[in-house]
Amino acid sequence: MEVEVRAFGTRTCPFVCATPVDAGKLEMPVAMRLREAANPASLNPALLLAPRCMVNSRIARLTFKGFVRGLMQDFL
Repeated sequence: MEVEVRAFGTRTCPFVCATPVDAGKLEMPVAMRLREAANPASLNPALLLAPRCMVNSRIARLTFKGFVRGLMQDFL
């Protein structure tokens, strides 16, 4: 599955490998592939002042954090 956010010019591909390990228990390693933001200024014009690698790294961390938080809500 791919998720595209056109406003930010990013595309993600999340991976979830759910594996039953015990009765009622599940191991769920997750990963995400993220394409660089095509236009970081669409998020915030101040991002034009920061180095591109730093901006993309921060976007990746925040995107992955939101992805994991969304998964956790499914199991609470």
